[in-house]
Amino acid sequence: MDKIPLTCKNCGFDAFKAIPEAKSLDEYCGSICPKCGTALSEDDIKSQILKIANEHLRDAFGKSRIK
Repeated sequence: MDKIPLTCKNCGFDAFKAIPEAKSLDEYCGSICPKCGTALSEDDIKSQILKIANEHLRDAFGKSRIK
């Protein structure tokens, strides 16, 4: 995966893309959704990244092992 999709919590627009080479979370905090103007918070980013990581772990190890 070369990009991590980030979705706007307000409108669901998938306009934010985080590159793996990012040096810090601060590079993405405060990014503004071009569709509705909502800013991404650190908590928004962390929760979305954790959800993506859990989905990948489920795919790798089987759905019955990770809840």
